[in-house]
Amino acid sequence: MSAPDFRESPRAVARWVPGVVLLSGLLGAPVALPLSNGRDLAAGRPFRTSSTYPGCNVPYGLCANERLDVFFHTNEDESPWVEIDLGSVQTFSSVSVTNRLPDYKERAVPLAIETSIDGLAFAEVARQNETFSVWDAKFKPVKARYVRARALRRTWLHLGRIVVR
Repeated sequence: MSAPDFRESPRAVARWVPGVVLLSGLLGAPVALPLSNGRDLAAGRPFRTSSTYPGCNVPYGLCANERLDVFFHTNEDESPWVEIDLGSVQTFSSVSVTNRLPDYKERAVPLAIETSIDGLAFAEVARQNETFSVWDAKFKPVKARYVRARALRRTWLHLGRIVVR
């Protein structure tokens, strides 16, 4: 059977598109599942920071009497960081970082994603040198228990969210 000439029969598109979408979904699913089961490995996991800005009450979304949607805020430090403990060694290949919105996004750059098995020796797996709202860092699969986002200069660091997959 030959492919239809869509210029001659617009209804042919309506007949072929659902089958193509279904087929691509069926063929793509087995490939995608081993790479990521969609679960955020960082969700609900404990984290620590290089310092804590004293003027913030992050659980209540306030910082210096201003509404702020971040999950931590450091002091102005040399290379401030946030480190998430995944609880055990996990395999993952992406980290999505949501920056503080809408202001002060430049404070988070340059930003490195680092991983560690023991929490002592870290290796950089990704780096962002441009200002961003959301950065989806993708890299070769790594095995690690700890994931660290570290600013590579003197700055304050405050991020909205980190997702590890």
